[in-house]
Amino acid sequence: MMTFKQYILIFFALLLMVGCVQPVAPPPPPPPEIYLNEAPQFIFSPELDAYVAVGIPYDLVYAGGAYFYFYRGYWYRGPYYTGPWSLARGGGGRPVFFRYRIDQIRHYRDEEFRRYNHDREHYRGRFHRPEYRGERR
Repeated sequence: MMTFKQYILIFFALLLMVGCVQPVAPPPPPPPEIYLNEAPQFIFSPELDAYVAVGIPYDLVYAGGAYFYFYRGYWYRGPYYTGPWSLARGGGGRPVFFRYRIDQIRHYRDEEFRRYNHDREHYRGRFHRPEYRGERR
């Protein structure tokens, strides 16, 4: 026969085991493919220390030799602006722009693009335009 003390010990052991097991969320689905008729134009944002795509309906960033695609709350990383995409994980060496929310990134992108459009002939910012890859099959 178990004593009251043993029941209490078992109870707390079960509580510890239940508290330690965390459900693992499935990874988000991959983002949809990007289709463009020409290579996107990227403009450098000093605040983000990265190039941000302008004039396209996708949130793309180019930093550290890689492309990043924001879709439904997640950042994806790929070797080219058309992917293939894998979930961008945390850890060291992440680009500066990861510190910002997507609305802030869009604000800095739009601000820099306005500077460029205001006086294109005297604009001293930097651009990045990758080679066009066409549609992926």
